[in-house]
Amino acid sequence: MHVIPVPAAANMGAQALVSFMEGAAVSESEAMDIAPDAGPDEVRRLHAELKLAQEALVASRNSQEVTVQDLRASNEELQSINEEYRSTAEELETSKEELQSINEELHTVNAELKSKLASISVAHSDLQNLTTATEIGALFLDTDLRIKMFTPPVADLFNVTRADIGRAITDFRHSLEYENIEHDAQQVLKKLTPLEREIRSRGGQWFVMRLRPYRTIEDRIDGTVVTFVDITERRRTEEALRDSEEKYRTLFEGIDEGFLVVDLIEDQTGHATDIRYIEANVAVEQLTGFSGVVGKLGSELHSVTDQYWLEAMELFERVRQSGEPIRMEHHNKLTDRWVNVYIVRIGGADSRRICQVFSDITQRKRVEATLAGQREALELALKGGPLEQSLEVSGRTAITVPRRSSVCVLPGQCRGHGAASYHRDGRRLRGRGGEFQDWSR
Repeated sequence: MHVIPVPAAANMGAQALVSFMEGAAVSESEAMDIAPDAGPDEVRRLHAELKLAQEALVASRNSQEVTVQDLRASNEELQSINEEYRSTAEELETSKEELQSINEELHTVNAELKSKLASISVAHSDLQNLTTATEIGALFLDTDLRIKMFTPPVADLFNVTRADIGRAITDFRHSLEYENIEHDAQQVLKKLTPLEREIRSRGGQWFVMRLRPYRTIEDRIDGTVVTFVDITERRRTEEALRDSEEKYRTLFEGIDEGFLVVDLIEDQTGHATDIRYIEANVAVEQLTGFSGVVGKLGSELHSVTDQYWLEAMELFERVRQSGEPIRMEHHNKLTDRWVNVYIVRIGGADSRRICQVFSDITQRKRVEATLAGQREALELALKGGPLEQSLEVSGRTAITVPRRSSVCVLPGQCRGHGAASYHRDGRRLRGRGGEFQDWSR
């Protein structure tokens, strides 16, 4: 028999393991030797006790084997549990490392979110300052035309406040002389195409109203953006410009001087080879004899080998390069008119636009020719001796010659006494002593 202490739980008493080891069989003689004086009853009792002890020993042995097996199983279970604990500990360690890594990532993400929030805050501030500085009214509507956001100028047009965000825009009256904003917004949402109109407010202001679909970052349509740009000053400028242009056009078409604007057409070397007529008034057609020249090329109206065309192109090129205007007199054989032509460059040094102003000097040329002929006639008449004659020139202009002089003096230059006046009457020269032929023709 062996006794071994067994560790017990804290709430249980001390325990021990008792083991009975089977020995050799005891012979009957040995049993009798043990108790020689014992009687039959005592022997039977002892045999019964021995049998019971042997049965108990067998049962104890069986129980021990079962217990050993249970202990082995428990030991294996404990080893398995220990391994599981070790695996769990390793997993916990791994989870701890993962948690640490996730914590670091969360710190990084938190820093990025803070940076993005700061960027969004700056962008929001920039957007607010931009809308305030540009004074552009912007109204953001959802797909049901409910107000999502608006800038301060919109509040003056629709009489809305921040508390009205979420309400339909159709619930508010506006100060615009246009009642189809709701219809336009629905059309933009339906067709997904921008829309632009110029509308007037009841206060006399003009706005450009633009409607565009509101697109999210995912390219999803989430409403409409309506902007209002004040163009009152531009409209006033346009009206003033139209009035000025109308006055200019009236003057342009009504003046006696011809006004012609051309663009020089250059070759690859930069040399002017042709012109295109850009603008011309009625007087140009009367003075040059060409009509409907606007849009045409100069080579379509003139021969490129004509001397006048070559000289004109040379003058245009000189004016374009130098920027100095040129004035010249030209006789138009087509209309039999004399014109004074003023050529000037329009714009800066890179400009190829030339302006020509034509003034009709035909009458002046004719008067000059008449006076030249009369002067020659008088000189020839006075070479014959002193005359006492009166000569009318142009009905009012007086040419006087000294009575004893043989030299003709122009009007206003006659000196001395005894001067005689000569006047012109029709086509003949009339004097006291006879008649003189009009040689001015």
